[in-house]
Amino acid sequence: MRQISLPAFSETIRFRLSLAIAVVVFTLGSLVIGGLYFWEQSTLVEPVLMARTVVIRDLTTGDLIETEFELIFPEESQRVEMEKLELEAYRRALRSLRTSSSIALSVLFVGSFGAGWFLSGWALAPVRRITGVANGITASDLGRRIGLTGPRDELRDMGDTFDSMLDRLEMAFDDQRRFVAEASHELRNPLAVARTNLELALNGGSEQEVRDAARIAHDATQRMSELVDQMLDEARAALPVNATEHLDLSDLAEIVAADHRAAARKRNVAIAVETEPTPVIGDRLALRRAANNLLSNAVRLAPEGSQITLAVNRQGGKATLSVTDEGPGLSAEDRSHVFDQFWQGSGQEHHGVGLGLAIVRRIAERHGGGASVEAVDTGSRFTISLPSQ
Repeated sequence: MRQISLPAFSETIRFRLSLAIAVVVFTLGSLVIGGLYFWEQSTLVEPVLMARTVVIRDLTTGDLIETEFELIFPEESQRVEMEKLELEAYRRALRSLRTSSSIALSVLFVGSFGAGWFLSGWALAPVRRITGVANGITASDLGRRIGLTGPRDELRDMGDTFDSMLDRLEMAFDDQRRFVAEASHELRNPLAVARTNLELALNGGSEQEVRDAARIAHDATQRMSELVDQMLDEARAALPVNATEHLDLSDLAEIVAADHRAAARKRNVAIAVETEPTPVIGDRLALRRAANNLLSNAVRLAPEGSQITLAVNRQGGKATLSVTDEGPGLSAEDRSHVFDQFWQGSGQEHHGVGLGLAIVRRIAERHGGGASVEAVDTGSRFTISLPSQ
């Protein structure tokens, strides 16, 4: 059986709204006209030439008297003829009413459909604008916006929500492009160093030159390995966290401090832990990774013979984990960029790949908190703040 294909416009919301409006108006009009028709039919059901009961006033007494009134015709045939004429006029009036009602209902249906078509088109114009903008957006061109104006109705809210979504997508794509470009740059340098020294070793030379080339290539591959590890951590930090686990930040701080004490002893750096019970709800592994990044940075940059303080407490209704070092400190300019991806302090020895603190901030924000840095008397204090339980 062949399936009947309907025109494309019949599937649009505009057509369906117009049809619905026309059907509703047609139905209401039919009920009204039908009611009038049956009312007229009931009033004309009895011929007027038949006997009627009338009320007259007695001129002598002034009283009202009911009496039968009937037209008298000289011949019965005249009465019959008049009744036929009356019935024919009655039927003609009803036929005329039906005809005019049908015409009026047809005009009402077409008119209401046209009015519904116009009104629905006017109401749905913002939707067409949103669709046009959405069809023109690509990954390389996220700068277009709908920018609806007019009353703040549901369609205006939808357009503004769509624009906000585009803002977030543009920021995410910019971050992704910047991350890829910076990661490529960071990988290119150690790759070039490793390749150059391996070529030097392959081309021959003294035993000491080969050893030096191998050591430099090893250090370059180690740096690439660290970069890849931190890139994976950054990717994990961008994922939604499973912030449903009840834990105590003080316990987490003790574990993280124990993990870094061996590395700190090698550099003659002491780690002091100052905690108080601070329950939070979060992702234990993600928070441990953030605390590890803060403490490993402090251990790597702290001067020999200095002390690092890892503290956990409550401040202003927030649970905080802070790491305070006695290092060289950061300038105001550096503090404003310290949590940026691939940022490395100016005027410092080259350490790390610049992703650790960016991961710290990302994890803190995923938990509904934040990360900050401030200058202290003898160094810097990095703090993670989280909603307190």
